[in-house]
Amino acid sequence: MSKKNKHKFLQKGKNIGKVEKREKGFAQKDGEPLVPPERADRVRMVISPVILPLMPSISCPYLDMPHGIEFRITHGTKPIENQSNKDEFRALHVAADHAGCGWWRLHEFEDIVNYTRRGYIINSGLKFPREYFLSVNFDAIRLQRQLGHHLYEYWRDVKYMLKEMSMRTRLIYELDDVICRGKLPAFNEAKEDFEADEIQDSLHHMLDIVDELFVCSPFMRSIYRKYHQSVDISVLPNFASRGWFDGFYDLERRMRNYEKNKKRPRILISGGATHAHQAGRHIYSKSDYTKVIDAIISARKDFEFVIMGVQPNAFRSFVEDGEMKFQRWVPQLDYPRILNELDIQCSIAPLDDNEFNRAKSSIKWQEACYEGFGFAGQDLEPYAAARHRFTNGSELIDMLKEMTKDEQTYQEEIEYNRKQADNYWIDDKVDDIITLYKTPYGDEKRKDIKWFVDLNPAQFGIPKK
Repeated sequence: MSKKNKHKFLQKGKNIGKVEKREKGFAQKDGEPLVPPERADRVRMVISPVILPLMPSISCPYLDMPHGIEFRITHGTKPIENQSNKDEFRALHVAADHAGCGWWRLHEFEDIVNYTRRGYIINSGLKFPREYFLSVNFDAIRLQRQLGHHLYEYWRDVKYMLKEMSMRTRLIYELDDVICRGKLPAFNEAKEDFEADEIQDSLHHMLDIVDELFVCSPFMRSIYRKYHQSVDISVLPNFASRGWFDGFYDLERRMRNYEKNKKRPRILISGGATHAHQAGRHIYSKSDYTKVIDAIISARKDFEFVIMGVQPNAFRSFVEDGEMKFQRWVPQLDYPRILNELDIQCSIAPLDDNEFNRAKSSIKWQEACYEGFGFAGQDLEPYAAARHRFTNGSELIDMLKEMTKDEQTYQEEIEYNRKQADNYWIDDKVDDIITLYKTPYGDEKRKDIKWFVDLNPAQFGIPKK
């Protein structure tokens, strides 16, 4: 094919792309196809790959290229959606990471959708040619923390094309951390990167073009409402799947471990690098552990503290001499199993009192519920549902002593927490979340999702309780 003809497939006003001689029956005369457009539903290319413009003119037909060498020509002024499984739910997830945030916010949902055949979700960080979105016609594209001017410009153009072509695709932005300038604590290692001018500018521009913003907590919604007044914001909490976190709770095992460790119960402290800055800081530099460090150190003879992930500098010497234990971070798939094998009695979640932390999700509380551990969390919004919430180290230690004081008390504690896990399984909410993807903010169909309405009453004109 000549270089000139390669670029004539999408010429404005043509019913069919101009082609050279093809298989029998697909020939040209004076540059025009002999086969009527309504019959030219399949043409096999002689060459590969096919060179196409990045974005066709809005009024032109589009090409569907499933394999690169074979494509279908469709006709008309509006794109014709691929008719196979037309009603099937389809979405694209564009992940910023595939670890903690990406796992909880995207992967758990998409895996169940895909493997229970409720629909089809692609997870990719690639920039697809823009005409691809016209062919697939996703119900929604969910963008996790896509930042930077180059990404904003790409998705701005995609959004414009989808709107002009009257596609059904909704663009949903996804944030499960507060990354607005001035909200991240000084000890958060990501602070400098997120507060860069380009990142802040692109964040605001991204919120200008999306149809909706998903966040993980009501307090986070309030922060982003002040940051950007016009974007529609919905709270969609974090949920784990039974296939990932269920099957480890065993009451008999928990009670055997309690009996084995009751003289010195094992207490889990887990967290990533954003909880405490490690590089070049004094052991008592401010962190999420500041309020409880002294109390934990003083209680190390009464409890065996197990630090998982990043260990605060103040605890390093005690880990080295064996008075505290350290467990390196593990891949997400192994995480529930390792928690179970640590044979701990309770987990704790200390947090500094700041807006970044107040907006967090309740993951640490949920993990204790899934596994059936005792739990004590900082007295902040993320752990409002927990039985035990502390404001300082002294209160924390008193709560740990109370939860583990005898067999009956401990059993009641873990049975209560395990029962709360029923509120946090994504398996029970997959169809609801599909509805959220497919419907606009405030849609009538969303009113049937009770847990969603409870978290988002203002979306439906319901006064806050």
